[in-house]
Amino acid sequence: MKMTVSRVWIILYLTDYTLKYPPGLMSGKLKEPGVITDLRREPVCILPAGFWCDDERREKIWQRFEEEGEPLSHGDLHDLFPDEPALVTCPLP
Repeated sequence: MKMTVSRVWIILYLTDYTLKYPPGLMSGKLKEPGVITDLRREPVCILPAGFWCDDERREKIWQRFEEEGEPLSHGDLHDLFPDEPALVTCPLP
């Protein structure tokens, strides 16, 4: 029998609060940086403040995470969402 772990949306804000949201309940721009974790509380990716988060974007993040098998980097997020203003980095002088 093959066991699979179902995905759960868990956003851990980088404050003292842990918030759990089912799909469809949380959409909008993040006011603080956040971390999407799996059921074992292993990080999937860190989202910057100002990132627009909705079900469609979370699904893309999960698909990329399942393909790579490791947490997504800032570059991975930029590849997924090239027009996201929160992911724009300024070159160093």
